Amino acid sequence: MDRRIEDVWPLTPLQEGLLFHSLYDGQAEDTYVVQDVLDIEGDLDTAALRASWQALVARHATLRACFRQPPGLEHPVQVIPARVQVPWRNVDLTGRPPEDALAEAERIADEERARRFDLAVPPLLRLVLLRLGPAAHRLVLTNHHILMDGWSLPTLQHELWTLYEAGGDPSGLPPVTPYRDYLGWLNAQDKDSARAAWRADLAGLHEPTLLAPTTGRPSAAAGHGQVHAKLDRQSTAALTELARRHGLTPNTFVQGAWALLLGRLLGRDDVVFGATVAARPAELRGVESMLGLFINTVPVRVPLTASRPVSDLLTEVQTRQGALMPHQYLGLSEIQKAGGPGAEFDSLLVYESYPRGAPEEEKNGPPLKLTPVRGHNVSHYPVSLAAFPGPELLFLLTHRPELISARSAQLLAARFLRILHQLVADPDVRAADLDILVDGERDRLLHGVNTGLPGPAPTTVTGLFDRTVRRHRNDIAVVSGETTLTYGQLDARANQVARHLHASGARPGGRVVVTLARSPGLVVALLGVAKAGAVAVPVDTAQPARRVRTLFDDAASAVVLTETDVEKALRHHSDAPPAARVTPDCGLYVMYTSGSTGTPKGVVTTHGNVAALAQDTCWDGIAAGHVLFHAPHTFDAATLELWVPLLNGGRVVIAPPADLTAKTLARLVTDHGLTAVHLTAGLFRVLAQETPECFTGLRHVLTGGDAVPAEAVAGVRDACPDVTVSHLYGPTETTLCATAFAVGPGTPAPAVLPIGGPRAAVRVYVLDAALRPVPPEVTGELYIAGEGVARGYLGRAAPTAERFVACPYGDGRMYRTGDLVRWDHDGNLIFLGRADDQVKVRGFRIEPAEVEAVLGQCPGVRQAAVIVREDRPGDKRLIAYVVGDAAGTRDFVAERLPDYMVPSATVVLDALPLTVNGKVDRAALPAPDHPSGYSGRGPGSPVEEILCALFAEVLGVPRAGAEDGFFDLGGDSLLATRLAGRVQAVLGKDLEVRTLFEAPSPAALAARLADTGDRHGLAAGPRPDVIPLTPGQRSMLSDESRYNIPLTVRLGGPLRTDALEAAWHDVTARHEALRTRYPQTGGQQVTAPGRTPLTVVPVTEDDLPGALDAARARPFDLAAGPPGRADLFALAPDDHVLQIVVHHIAADGWSTGLIARDLSTAYTARAAGGAPRWAPLPVQYADFAVRLNEQAARLDEPDSPFGQRLAYWTGVLADLPEAPLLRPDRTPPAEPTGLGGSVPFAIDEAAHRALLETARRERATLFMVLRAAIAALWARRGAVNVPMGTVSAGRADHATSDVVGLFADHLVLRADAGGDPTFAELVRRVRAADLAAYAHQDLPSQLVEERLGRRPFQMITGMENLPDPPWDLPGLTAQPLHPAHRNRGAARSELAVTLRELRAPGSGPAGVEGVVWYSADVYERRTAGAFAAQLAGVLRQVAAEPAARIGRLRTEPPELSGFSATAPVAPADGAPRRKAGDRT
Repeated sequence: MDRRIEDVWPLTPLQEGLLFHSLYDGQAEDTYVVQDVLDIEGDLDTAALRASWQALVARHATLRACFRQPPGLEHPVQVIPARVQVPWRNVDLTGRPPEDALAEAERIADEERARRFDLAVPPLLRLVLLRLGPAAHRLVLTNHHILMDGWSLPTLQHELWTLYEAGGDPSGLPPVTPYRDYLGWLNAQDKDSARAAWRADLAGLHEPTLLAPTTGRPSAAAGHGQVHAKLDRQSTAALTELARRHGLTPNTFVQGAWALLLGRLLGRDDVVFGATVAARPAELRGVESMLGLFINTVPVRVPLTASRPVSDLLTEVQTRQGALMPHQYLGLSEIQKAGGPGAEFDSLLVYESYPRGAPEEEKNGPPLKLTPVRGHNVSHYPVSLAAFPGPELLFLLTHRPELISARSAQLLAARFLRILHQLVADPDVRAADLDILVDGERDRLLHGVNTGLPGPAPTTVTGLFDRTVRRHRNDIAVVSGETTLTYGQLDARANQVARHLHASGARPGGRVVVTLARSPGLVVALLGVAKAGAVAVPVDTAQPARRVRTLFDDAASAVVLTETDVEKALRHHSDAPPAARVTPDCGLYVMYTSGSTGTPKGVVTTHGNVAALAQDTCWDGIAAGHVLFHAPHTFDAATLELWVPLLNGGRVVIAPPADLTAKTLARLVTDHGLTAVHLTAGLFRVLAQETPECFTGLRHVLTGGDAVPAEAVAGVRDACPDVTVSHLYGPTETTLCATAFAVGPGTPAPAVLPIGGPRAAVRVYVLDAALRPVPPEVTGELYIAGEGVARGYLGRAAPTAERFVACPYGDGRMYRTGDLVRWDHDGNLIFLGRADDQVKVRGFRIEPAEVEAVLGQCPGVRQAAVIVREDRPGDKRLIAYVVGDAAGTRDFVAERLPDYMVPSATVVLDALPLTVNGKVDRAALPAPDHPSGYSGRGPGSPVEEILCALFAEVLGVPRAGAEDGFFDLGGDSLLATRLAGRVQAVLGKDLEVRTLFEAPSPAALAARLADTGDRHGLAAGPRPDVIPLTPGQRSMLSDESRYNIPLTVRLGGPLRTDALEAAWHDVTARHEALRTRYPQTGGQQVTAPGRTPLTVVPVTEDDLPGALDAARARPFDLAAGPPGRADLFALAPDDHVLQIVVHHIAADGWSTGLIARDLSTAYTARAAGGAPRWAPLPVQYADFAVRLNEQAARLDEPDSPFGQRLAYWTGVLADLPEAPLLRPDRTPPAEPTGLGGSVPFAIDEAAHRALLETARRERATLFMVLRAAIAALWARRGAVNVPMGTVSAGRADHATSDVVGLFADHLVLRADAGGDPTFAELVRRVRAADLAAYAHQDLPSQLVEERLGRRPFQMITGMENLPDPPWDLPGLTAQPLHPAHRNRGAARSELAVTLRELRAPGSGPAGVEGVVWYSADVYERRTAGAFAAQLAGVLRQVAAEPAARIGRLRTEPPELSGFSATAPVAPADGAPRRKAGDRT
């Protein structure tokens, strides 16, 4: 290539798009590498042909272009070199048999097409000439589409063969019209006018038109699928004549047909697709003979009106396109930016109208026969349809097979042709009358896959039960704990209840409210109501009283049946069968569902409905087994759990009253031989993810009521390969379930779990808005007909008529579900969502309008909207949005609605967002804010720390404090079940869900798990004259300023300095540690509260940093005391910086939060003219010091608590290596300099999510997993036993929670990496070692180090789990500066790694940030940088492959220059270099 540059051009909009798509994935196949193959017969002069190509490239600058991004330029350019050599390859295949030669020619062509171009290296074309015989050749031209479009090919062919005839001499050709002229024309256009035109055309569209799925799209697969189709000659001629007669082009018919197909497939009356336009401006001279890329892709919008003749629609399409022609040059990205989201599409239509056929030279030139073999030209769109006009209108549908399957693509083409045939037959046909079903589909959808097996003859529940009693009288029917009832006993008792009801006034068809809790008595009561011919209305009296009263009033029952009533019936009434007559049409029960009008609706289900359900063959293997009854009896799942076994001779096993946990389920399977259990989708997901082995022993697990993740099914099947998992679907109005899909043993779970096909005597229809059946793979609304359809809504004629409609395809009624589904090609239904706002939460159906209606009644609420958010997969939460005062809304709703309908969070907005139609824009409602910190205190012990982490993980919040309530943070019973499983898995402690209701905070739960509310029993008591120092204080006994801890906050607003000074005095009076002195004679002395001045220092903004540093560095005289001071730096009357400095001997990181909290409380009181009213502290730090020294005095007694712990620690740590894990870079100086630095690192959301999954699977916390990764890195560096220090708050005793003092301590956590374990195994080892360490953690680490004679670890690791200091001063803004608790460089040891979880707005995983801190006295920056990079690499590897062995992890030395380590700096933020015994 000649290195001289002839010219530099800008890119056209389409070239920019092609460049982006080609560079997006440099390893994938480049979609825009195109190819044309030409067979040449005759005496070919190969040298002349090659010379002609060289001349052609020399003649057209376009063919020499390459594309580059020069430094300093915002946009890429196309560079035109003065000369390039055309890549040419001759391949002789004449020595092969003809078939082999052709096959090899195909292979070479495919290989050429698959080979990517480097778009920066010209030319972007290459040629291969294949010799197939003496007079037979094949020319393969491969080029990048970015050079030229299809319209350029006729010009290229004409010039090529003209040059060939002239021996490669271009003198006979006219001058070239340069492509630069077009670029100049393009630059001169009025783009603002074009944007306005497109904006107007696309106005009113709010969502894209997408054929392919938008979620979970896989990466682009290699290659594209293609489907060929054609319109026969007769139909093509008719279409051409129709187009002429109506003044339309054939292209308009093709576009109209494609739009109509999109509308029907997507259920849309306004669609958009892409179209390729020539975009060659007629006013540009010579444009018709230019070579280059002129075409553009533009959106085509087609409004579809069902009642309009299609001919009118086609006319409008052509008119709209004609009006936009002057603006078709504008780039697609610009058009879509102007048009908004509605301008997006994923299908492309190309009408190939440029001249085709053999070149002119075939007729008048050399004696050569030229035959096009094939062309390859595809796009990145999931679907593109190319039309080729001719005697037969040919079509090529190209699709991405990973998004559109081959079968779906074939049907797409067939439906398109079907529409075209109908348009040719009658162009005035209405859009609504077009049929897109192919041959045989209609019958299959209306009488085939949609129809269940024939059901039995209609009968009654009582009739079936009588038959069962006759067959199984002495068999056990019901078991609850130690209580059992045989079928005979159950029958007799039910008869007694029926007679009691008759005596109480109940009549056949009358309603009886049943209030019993889940128990054998409830089963007796429900059966007794049925035998009395009455209709049971189950009501849970534990719901809010207002809700219960509403249900009682709506039921208008004559009788209420309670537990006392049942007991009375069993004492006073005969067990002879009652005489009530019941038919299949008689009501059996009424169950209430949420109502869109604001009040619940009662669904009346008949005897025939339930009898048909119980006799369905889909329960084979279930009905006669042992079935768990654990659903609320007001929930329709109870229909399955009770009536299916009772009407088939099975056994009902009644679950205990608590929520079902994995442990409870496993015990019930063992104790009662359970064979089948039904779980809501949410509970199934929790148990399947946390403890899938709990299903061991079951033969059937049934689930439904919401989307069931296929991975949960796969997890259960992996753990329990013999179990069958069935996915049930059906609203209450269709008697539990209408469809089912079973995944039996040995059958893999599909990627998307279907809801299956209809059960016996049920018909299902997937219909569009006009009640027409929709094809497979097309979304429609599900309608259900047959024996399961309920009678209707109790006393609600209008809603009944709206939802229970006449069936147009058979006898009877059908229920309109409002659920959106589609058929797959195998005849299974796939659930997609709702057509309205109805939602499912924890298996309960909720109409948001009902919750909104209650919120609207709350005082202070002006407007309300309620939606369900699923910001984390599987975690659906009801969220309320209110305009007005939200105070008290939760309690107000909880008094009126059941707990599952109470929003877990309420967001206050200034106004509800609205759509252009004035409706609430639910998609625009924001996610609730999750505070980055928490109220109250942090974890005071390792167990509390684990529980806080588990609370945050399960609840999806960034952090949880030790005193934060589980339910206050948005928890519910389902999440409580998940938490119980995680606690049992991580801590090995059994936790009943009800315990969480009784002890809902991590602190309370930790005490409950420890089986005591106050493990240490610390209390104030007598003190010696000289209070001893604690071991931690002994290590801090130095006046050096490196032990000073600053607490700094910038205050904006009118500050009352007198109130602040008084508040500081209040704080020091409250906390003895802040007024303690440490005399040289030893010990510590608490002084009486005295004057504690607040020093006010005027300062400028420029001088502020230095002033803060100087104040922080000022040493304390510990012997004189006090160990704390406060300085106020005044920058302006309304701008101050408060800095409180405390010596580490008197405080720790926890203490800084207490000081900020108490100072805020005291300032609030003093500013109001009063004094703080806080309860006295139960203990002071001196009490802790006395108690600790008393225990330490017995250290050498083997049976004392400290003696036992010392034995543990000296044994565990005795064999640890003394050599440092990381070799020092330099010998540390005799006196520490206090210099340190830091290196940040991070892992992304995907790795974060994978590590959380590893934690869940290995029953660990995320911190345990992260520490295991650090240990793995050390193991790769040669370590076997890896000790790491971590900081414990040292406040396991709750009495110390509010006390300022030095409680923090180090805990040594050891990791055994010996034997090259897998990473998962290493996590298990870390967990076991951690739990053992936590059980012995209250022995001060200094005592252990003194016995060992050294510090047993070199590195400290920790998770940031303390919030910013809780400043809250009235009338002031508070901005914390230099938070004192943050981990800092070399603050604790030679090396430290701190980690922090990031959370997305919805609180999903968003990555993990880490910092490696190092002492500059020991290490260079590059050493710490290499360690940080290697650690990040190890984290990514173990996230991707937790089963990998540690020895296989890659830890290649990284390029150190790429790391951004902070330079060693003096610890200006109050981060002194600590000694071995230092604490935070």
